[in-house]
Amino acid sequence: MHSIHVTPEFKPKRLKAYKVPELLKPEVAREIQELLDLGFIQPSNSEMASPIVCILKGHRGENGVRLCCDYRYLNKFTRGDSFPTPDITDVIHKVGKAFWVSSWDTSSGYWQLMVNPKQPLVDCIRNRFWSLRMA
Repeated sequence: MHSIHVTPEFKPKRLKAYKVPELLKPEVAREIQELLDLGFIQPSNSEMASPIVCILKGHRGENGVRLCCDYRYLNKFTRGDSFPTPDITDVIHKVGKAFWVSSWDTSSGYWQLMVNPKQPLVDCIRNRFWSLRMA
């Protein structure tokens, strides 16, 4: 379970939502509904909310939309944890010696990160119509 540790200077803000292009609104609504149905997100009324950014999947978006969170404001006040990211050269070296290599479905890996429900609500996301929290 992951916790987000912020500095004492942190002040929660509901950041202004970014505009979603009209053509993407149905896909964004579908994606949000799917995440709600899967229990990955839930409604929130937190004082802190970061805007979403819509990224097209595939060439010209034929594979749908990926919802990303703009956590730049939160990142300014986040204390790092003590778990460094492995050096990519070491990872490639270890995998390069393997006879079989497989991977789990990581197409939605971000949503697989469980956030501590007891921490202050800093992981909320929003657009013009809703505010949601990672479940």
